[in-house]
Amino acid sequence: MKSWALRVAAVLLAAAALAAGGYLVFDADRKAEEARAGQRALEADAARLQVVIGDLRAALSAHVAPGQDPAYWAKRAAALAGDLDARLKRLERPGTDTDTSQEIGTAEEAAATLRQYDARVRALVGQGRGVEASRLVFSDAHALATTASVAISQAVSLERSKADALVAGARRRQQVALAGAAVLALVFLLLLMPLPAAFAQPAPAASDTGTAEAA
Repeated sequence: MKSWALRVAAVLLAAAALAAGGYLVFDADRKAEEARAGQRALEADAARLQVVIGDLRAALSAHVAPGQDPAYWAKRAAALAGDLDARLKRLERPGTDTDTSQEIGTAEEAAATLRQYDARVRALVGQGRGVEASRLVFSDAHALATTASVAISQAVSLERSKADALVAGARRRQQVALAGAAVLALVFLLLLMPLPAAFAQPAPAASDTGTAEAA
């Protein structure tokens, strides 16, 4: 390629190909990091939720334990139930898929029922019906707490799989972007190389050769 304009254009196109590849790599890396950051935040929230569920289970059990202050545990259980509801509402984020939303919904339903059971247990204890209250706590209430805990764990597992798939897709896009940019840049740079003399010089015309032999 002898034209300076074409040589400059080839260089600029090669640079543009490399720049586009670099941007695609950067964008894929950014999306992968966003997926990982979202997953870490979700796992931290879920871990705190599991602690709250365990504390609420203990508070419900304390309602029927001898020698405990009913007023203290009533206030404690109400605070934990409110904390559980608020944290469950924050657990669902924009872009959460249907399966994860269903698991969070299951946990929310269990938490709402637990709040009702808490009121029922306190009423039974106040009426001196401790046996019924104990049965309610250690069967239905604890089963609901377990349901909420399992649903939260399942939601985290689903979101972890989703984040892993997003990261894997981002890594594949990075590889394709790098390979494509490298190929395009190589093609444009090859255009800068001079052609061999055999291809650069045109062959003599047939009529000229015949004239020379006749002479």
